[in-house]
Amino acid sequence: MARKAITELDSESLGNPRLGAVALTLVAAEACLGHLSRAKAALADFNAAVPGVQTVSAIKKWMHPGADLAGYEALFEGLRLAGAPD
Repeated sequence: MARKAITELDSESLGNPRLGAVALTLVAAEACLGHLSRAKAALADFNAAVPGVQTVSAIKKWMHPGADLAGYEALFEGLRLAGAPD
């Protein structure tokens, strides 16, 4: 599901933090559900479309610069499960 959702977004859409954040939420959900191969492939698609935003730290800054990210830990843990380094 996440891979299909991400592959239907073009690189420009994935580069938009609002749409890219939705795609990353799908990546994290797939990983948390144990669909690791799909999550990893979708994360790779995101990483290819948005260079320089490959770590959880970079994703945090890219999604919500300067925002309080309390409550987002489940998302970031799912991204880690999918292979995003800290």
